[in-house]
Amino acid sequence: MSRAKLIGKISVRHVFGSKGNILSTVLGDKNISHKLMQVVGIASDIKTGEGDNGPWTGLKGQFKATNLVTGEVFQSGQCFLPSMANDMVEGALKGGASAVEFGFDISAMFDESSSTSYVYQVEPLFETAENDPVALLTARLEAEQKKLEAPKEVEKESVHGKKK
Repeated sequence: MSRAKLIGKISVRHVFGSKGNILSTVLGDKNISHKLMQVVGIASDIKTGEGDNGPWTGLKGQFKATNLVTGEVFQSGQCFLPSMANDMVEGALKGGASAVEFGFDISAMFDESSSTSYVYQVEPLFETAENDPVALLTARLEAEQKKLEAPKEVEKESVHGKKK
């Protein structure tokens, strides 16, 4: 097993490569999703700022990422995820969680309509925790829907064995 390289921040750019590297990968086969990196970590805080491209949000904690093409492994105390993944982790932290454990496979796929000509896809590596607020809410909703379902009418037999 190779040792992890310590870097200033984990992001697709720092683990996999620049937008040009991603574009050349997705242009190699426009019909499939290309796995770029796998990231796991424990986020304990949110970091925000303003950059050339506007406001940004990152995560602080302990993170490890693997380049899924080269196998190179990285570790950092900062992590910047594609927005759909970052929003999930950030939402849990803002919702009162003291720390959020997560794991994602991050891929890119060709998309002609995107300004970069590709879009990120994120796949969670872990099942939802039993105490996850959304999982609890979904279970409550399912229980309420079962209560509302009308009971099915059952045919009753009379004492003489004939159906009523």
